[in-house]
Amino acid sequence: MGQYTVYCNGSQNLKNLSGGVGELRIDNLGADKADWGWLFFDKSPVPSGEVLDSASVLAVYCHAPYPLSLILGQIAGPSWNGPEWKITSGGVRGAGNLSCQIGITTENQTGAAQFWVDGSDHVPYATIQTHAGKITPSGYSPANTTIKKGFYHRFSWNVTAEKPINGTLTIAYSDFKYRAKGSGTWTSVRVPGPNTYIDFDTGLVPNAADPGMEWEVVVTSSSGAQASGGYATVQFQSTAVRLTDLTPSSRATTYKGFAVNFSWGMNYTKPDDLSGSIRQVSAKLRWRKNGAPAYTEYIVNNATQGYTIPAGVLPAGDIDWQVEVTDTSGGTTASSWTTFNNKELPVTPADLYPADGGRVLKHQVNRFGWSVTAEGAEDAPGEIVQTSAVLRWRTQGQQDVKSVSISGAQTWHNFPANTFTADDIEWQVEVTANTGAAGTSEWIHVNTQDALSTPVCVSPVGAIVEDTQGVTFVWRHEISTGTAQTAYELQTSSNMGGQYTTLSTAETDASSFATPAGQFAQGTLMWRVRTKNGDGVWGSYSAAATIIIRRAPAVPVIVYTDTKPRPTIRWQSADQQGVRIQIGDYDTGWMHSTAKEFRMPYFLQDGTYPVQLAVKTVFGVESAPAVGSITVLNVPGPTVEAAFNARLNAIEISWETDAAYAEYFILRDGVPIARSAGSGITDRLCTGKHLYTVRGVTPEGYYGDSAPVHAFLAIENAVLGSVEDGAPWLKLRLRAGERPAHDGSYSAQVDYVHYYGRTKPEPYTCGMEDASHDFAFTLRDAAQMDALRGLLGSAVVYKDCWGDVVIGVLGNIQAAHGRARDVQFTVVETDHRQEISYE
Repeated sequence: MGQYTVYCNGSQNLKNLSGGVGELRIDNLGADKADWGWLFFDKSPVPSGEVLDSASVLAVYCHAPYPLSLILGQIAGPSWNGPEWKITSGGVRGAGNLSCQIGITTENQTGAAQFWVDGSDHVPYATIQTHAGKITPSGYSPANTTIKKGFYHRFSWNVTAEKPINGTLTIAYSDFKYRAKGSGTWTSVRVPGPNTYIDFDTGLVPNAADPGMEWEVVVTSSSGAQASGGYATVQFQSTAVRLTDLTPSSRATTYKGFAVNFSWGMNYTKPDDLSGSIRQVSAKLRWRKNGAPAYTEYIVNNATQGYTIPAGVLPAGDIDWQVEVTDTSGGTTASSWTTFNNKELPVTPADLYPADGGRVLKHQVNRFGWSVTAEGAEDAPGEIVQTSAVLRWRTQGQQDVKSVSISGAQTWHNFPANTFTADDIEWQVEVTANTGAAGTSEWIHVNTQDALSTPVCVSPVGAIVEDTQGVTFVWRHEISTGTAQTAYELQTSSNMGGQYTTLSTAETDASSFATPAGQFAQGTLMWRVRTKNGDGVWGSYSAAATIIIRRAPAVPVIVYTDTKPRPTIRWQSADQQGVRIQIGDYDTGWMHSTAKEFRMPYFLQDGTYPVQLAVKTVFGVESAPAVGSITVLNVPGPTVEAAFNARLNAIEISWETDAAYAEYFILRDGVPIARSAGSGITDRLCTGKHLYTVRGVTPEGYYGDSAPVHAFLAIENAVLGSVEDGAPWLKLRLRAGERPAHDGSYSAQVDYVHYYGRTKPEPYTCGMEDASHDFAFTLRDAAQMDALRGLLGSAVVYKDCWGDVVIGVLGNIQAAHGRARDVQFTVVETDHRQEISYE
């Protein structure tokens, strides 16, 4: 809608048009007394979709001289004053384009009028008023008829569009409006695009006392203008509805204390030619006690075909209910009364603790608890839980009852310490469930006296304890009531339980006690503990536990050494049961000994030697070593003159010296093999070359060695004799028919163990060895045979010309008796030690 100025951009029927100026002429009075032409205006300033209302200004520059009259818009008359602007209104048309008609008339004379058009210096123009073009609906269908409410019906209409100056009018959208008959409120549904119909669900129309609806269409055109064709009226016819699937059904069971869900369905006969469905608009749910005249009503103001009555509303027993439904077809239907049973489930306290005959302690916090059970609860639609409880207690046998109230689902109560004063009490609980049902337990008897404890030693038990960091005693308080310890007393005994001494006692629940290091003497220690119960009464002692106390001994102190070749060491130590002494390269290894003096078993050369000495306790705990040194300085005695003589298959060693030596030791190849207070010895256990030394030892422990004696002993063939000095030798010379035989057999004790996954065994040896020698000779006579048999089972020595020496036991003899006796015998080597001690 607007006002626009448009200018002439063309003309029609003007004559003699030149330079933008043309004529209308009346040249023949007989033919017509008027002449007509057209002016056209540029419509581009006018927006698309606008429709012409009128022209408020129409201006044309012209000259219509006498006797002509001008016809232009609202002007009809002469223009005799020469060319001028003629301004009027009206006369402009807008059907498809903008134009106006111009004309001249005369009564009785011919003439011509001039008009200035486009291209001239006086272009005609017009000021026009427009409005947005409209499209108007009409021809509503259905109208003034009756239809079935609640189903889809097609509503349609016709449209008439105005012709715009520019462009073409189209339907942007339409608004389908409806309301219940007699209502003042319209509801609109948008219809898109060029559609001139809508399939409308009449169930959306609110029900009214006078069934029917009024409807109209408002069309919005592409210009934005809206137009309505008024409204039409239709009457409604309802559809018979049946209520079905009522829940709870007749004689169904619900449960008191729970929400009850009510629901229903709708059934009807649908016309074949209509679509859509009938729905509930609202409903009224009613219930009453079975047979009662009054009822309670709930309103459902929507299409929900159900309603939930909250828990706790419906009483126990038989309940009647009915529903009345108003539907989208405009009808109202009520069901018959339906009866169901709202069952109440009884509740009972269960699992009470402390139970009958149980025990609690007066002096501590005591929790009393229970659970809630309901018979048939598995059929209930939800969990049955406690909402409140009353816990009561009294002294056994009395009527004075105390109580405490508990709200919510808490199924326990903590009684503060010292709530109970009697030794025997009774208690009960009354619970109320979320269903409203209540139940009370029987009276429960509970004793409040604590039992006596019998603790158990935990550690150390049966163990060897290093007392270097102290000892921690740990026990476990054991009592049938499970109550905590309130005090303890720890005792120890160092004489196998003959007498106990209290080590520690305290009023505490601590179950351990630690002693400082060195608290106990080494040896066997027994310990036990007793504890107090919750009432502060001592229980019995635990079974005694036995342990062994051990600790590393102190470092021994070396208090004496001398300078003799076999030096003596003395020391001081505590708890010694073993000792180890190292002098230079010599090491005694660990020796079981409580002695605190040691003499070197060998003679040392002059010089200084480092010393280490450590002790070990009876439990095998070693001390750190004492460290020192000794200096050896020998004072030799008189010269010893020694000589040898090879005689009777042995070497005789003899010597001469002053009487300054107390005894003599004979060394073969540096190893002492004999000691003597005289002046000679015989060595039966050798053959071949050897180096002998005679060592004289003075009473003070000093020594003097002879010059080395190089001796040699040659054996003729072979001999066999006892290892004892002075025993005769059995000469073994020949073997009939072949050479004498000497075969040796040697073995070590080895165990072989096979392991899974390994193809060959693993050897384990103990270091033991066996050696046996088999000999074969021929004896000349019975005397030699008797001599051989006389050696059977005794220690013997065999020597031969090849330098072999075998010392062992003659174990067996095999002989062939005859003129000459062939014999075979076996000697098993034994651990015959030739080296002697200097002690």
